Amino acid sequence: MATAPNINESVDVVPGGVNVANAVILNAEGRGCNIKDLIVSIDIFEDIMSPFISGNVVVSDSIALAEMLPLQGEETLILELDTPAFVQAGQDRSDINYQRAMMVHLYKIEAKENAALKNVLYKLSFMSLDAVRDINTKISKTFRGKPSEIAEKILKEETYLGSNKELLIEPCGNQIVYTSNYWSPSKNLMFIAERALSPMNNPNYLFFENSEGFVFASLDALYKYPPITTLFRDQQVRATSKDESNDIEREYTKILDMSTGEHYDYITRATSGMYGSVIYTFDVETKKLNFKTVDGWRDFGQDKISLNAKLPVEPRKSDEIATKLSAPYRPDAKMFVEVSQLNNYNGSTIQSLENNMRRATLLNQAQFNKINIQVFGRFDYTVGRTIDVVIYADKEMLENDSPEDAYDKILSGRYLITACNHSIDRQVHLCNLELSKDSYTDI
Repeated sequence: MATAPNINESVDVVPGGVNVANAVILNAEGRGCNIKDLIVSIDIFEDIMSPFISGNVVVSDSIALAEMLPLQGEETLILELDTPAFVQAGQDRSDINYQRAMMVHLYKIEAKENAALKNVLYKLSFMSLDAVRDINTKISKTFRGKPSEIAEKILKEETYLGSNKELLIEPCGNQIVYTSNYWSPSKNLMFIAERALSPMNNPNYLFFENSEGFVFASLDALYKYPPITTLFRDQQVRATSKDESNDIEREYTKILDMSTGEHYDYITRATSGMYGSVIYTFDVETKKLNFKTVDGWRDFGQDKISLNAKLPVEPRKSDEIATKLSAPYRPDAKMFVEVSQLNNYNGSTIQSLENNMRRATLLNQAQFNKINIQVFGRFDYTVGRTIDVVIYADKEMLENDSPEDAYDKILSGRYLITACNHSIDRQVHLCNLELSKDSYTDI
């Protein structure tokens, strides 16, 4: 990868252009080495189901880097990356579209291959500094209160994770009590996310790290974010040279590659509780056995915020004929069993398995449609944010067709970024995005 230019130098702006402004390895003794001229590729991984960011850097080493510092698994990597296409007159270089600065821990080094005589390719794997603190911290304590307040305490206080990153914490309305039995901070945070209720009384909280910091919020809150951009998938040929790529902004809205993978799996949907479930409860005091059957869209799908206007499955009707017709395809396949017990903590509720039913339904509905796309890289692409996608239909347009018929109404719509891979090499910065949505658009 070419050496980054001076801040005052002009930079050729091309789609997917990227500069490595800094890439410094610091060892435990404070000795450092700038490896930006040795870098072959950089990958940064984010996932909405993972508590921490990770990644790797591949370097071409002809200076015996591993022995020079030496690398022993206690090093810090400082990365400063920027995208020339997004700098405007008067714009701050720290603008999130433009720049990404990271300080991460190098936890593993692998020799990949000998590229040439006295030249070895190394893969340096890294993870968030907070992940290191998480591995080495165990919590033995009983927590009481609102899940959002407990999450903030665990994230901020030095005796726990002690992170200084930005926090997005959505307030909860419910109270919980539990004991952390020498759990790591991240295990605690994932545990309470499963038990937190949003202001709409939905158990769909998630905990994860993205480029902006840590997020402890419900899907209801994430769906309210305005989209970062609108991306288009059409059949136009991509520009192959700099002279053909004059409209940089337009190039950044193009979907370069797309796959839908497994479009849907009825068996997985039925057994996961997406369509419905049944709960059996046994009261140890009254010795009574009860059960309750729920419909995923009738009982849980209506009282939530959706990314798009149209739900993919209509709520099951209550009349007998309609119920019989839909029964073979809308089973109550997910079963939960609960033994009722007394709760001695005033103001809180025992984590009801009905909430587990509701959470299973909402999280599976959130991935009703999933696509994987590749686009030119922008540093504001991060998990937990939304994107509008317009997919042109793969069919011939007839004279009497309306303009709306040009779009694929199933795949088009607003999506949530659920996984993100920033892939940077010597030529280009690309983003591979996993996008999920719970509903359809009315284009």
